[in-house]
Formats: sequence, C-alpha cells, structure tokens
Amino acid sequence: MEAIERMDHAWTLALSQLLADRESAALDVTSIREHMQTFWSSAKQLQVTLDRIRLRELGKENVACQQEIEALKAKIARQNEVINKYKTLFGQWETRIAELEARSWDIAADRDGPEVHFSPKVEIKDEQRLAQETVVASEDTKEDMMDEDGDVELENV
Repeated sequence: MEAIERMDHAWTLALSQLLADRESAALDVTSIREHMQTFWSSAKQLQVTLDRIRLRELGKENVACQQEIEALKAKIARQNEVINKYKTLFGQWETRIAELEARSWDIAADRDGPEVHFSPKVEIKDEQRLAQETVVASEDTKEDMMDEDGDVELENV
C-alpha cells in the first residue's frame, strides 16, 4: 500500500510540475517528454506493484483453499472410517442373527419334533382345534357304540 501511495504522490507531483511549467510558458517539448516518461514509468511500476499484490492475495487465497480442501479430506476420511466400522459391526450382527436363527430352528426342531411352532397363538389354536376334534370324535364314537335304544354296546368297545 505504501508503494501505491508513493506512486500516487509521484504522479501528483509530475502533473503539478507540468501544469506549472505550462503556465509559466517555459515548457518545451523535451521537458514535456521527460515528464511524460516519468509519468509512464511510474504508472508501469504501479501496475507491477498491483500485479504483485494481486498475486500475493491469490497465493494467500490458494493456500487457504488448499488448507480447507485438506481439512475436508481429513473429515471425509474420518467419516469413511466410521462408516467402515458400522459396516463391520452390521456384518457381525447379521452373522450373529443368522447363527441365532439357525440355533433357534434346531432347538425348536428338537423340542417339537418334525413340526416347528414359534408363535404361541398358533400353538394355542392348534391345541384348541385338536381338543375340539377329540370332543367331536368321542361324541361320534359314543354315538356309533350306542344301539337303537341308547344303550352302549360293549362288544364294539
């Protein structure tokens, strides 16, 4: 910034000198060329300084962006680690669940024989149906054993 201020001051001095010389009528063509050359060299120096400042700022922005990119990469890496841990854990759970299911089927098969019942509701319904069938069957058998008078025939028993 100081370089810019110095250049601005130099321009102001050069312009004021040109105006003063012109007003005094002592200005000749050579002097005007010298002043213009000074003016343009100052302008070029100022442009170079501004370009350097811009490049420096871009470099700082670039460094800041690179740091931000590295921070995001690190964050993504940490998230991937967590995801992989959960995948591993989920795989272990699936394996354990499959083992427990297989084991429960084996236990149920040993307990119930060839038929496997897991739901208590199903077992109750099956028992109620079996009890009703037994009652109906016993009533049918009793009716079959009776003769026309209602006496039980012992020879069929």
